[in-house]
Amino acid sequence: MNNTQLTRDQFLESCIQLIDERIKSGEGQEIYELTRISRQAAIINLLASIIILFSVAIIFLLLL
Repeated sequence: MNNTQLTRDQFLESCIQLIDERIKSGEGQEIYELTRISRQAAIINLLASIIILFSVAIIFLLLL
């Protein structure tokens, strides 16, 4: 392995470590919050879909 390859690998490794540190730090907190909010939105959408499904089923049963 030549020096250029080794230097490039070290650079890439340091970049990966820096990204990992930022994710774990305050910027990672923002990502965590966005993930949490989107997860909550997905749950709310699922619950709304279930309510609509039950409403349609009830209306269908009443019309029979």
